[in-house]
Amino acid sequence: LQTSRPADFNWSVNQTRLYPRAGPELGVLEVDVETATPNFSHFETRIDQGEWQRSEAPISWSLHPGGNELEVRGVNSFGKAGRVARLKVAYAE
Repeated sequence: LQTSRPADFNWSVNQTRLYPRAGPELGVLEVDVETATPNFSHFETRIDQGEWQRSEAPISWSLHPGGNELEVRGVNSFGKAGRVARLKVAYAE
């Protein structure tokens, strides 16, 4: 096999990607998450600068009026957290 894509050799380790989509209710986003974290264990999420919490994908995110911020990171089986991915949304009812 051959490749000429640099991303095939220099993949972004410990990076998390977020894929938001409309949720089942008004004011709710469903966020699909993927990561390239070796020895991946789980995701952690933080909403509006709150506390980090363990979570599973997809994430169901309830929005409040005004600015909303979601942060997600992958954590490996040794407890080492990866790079943080952020999603900011302004919501008006």
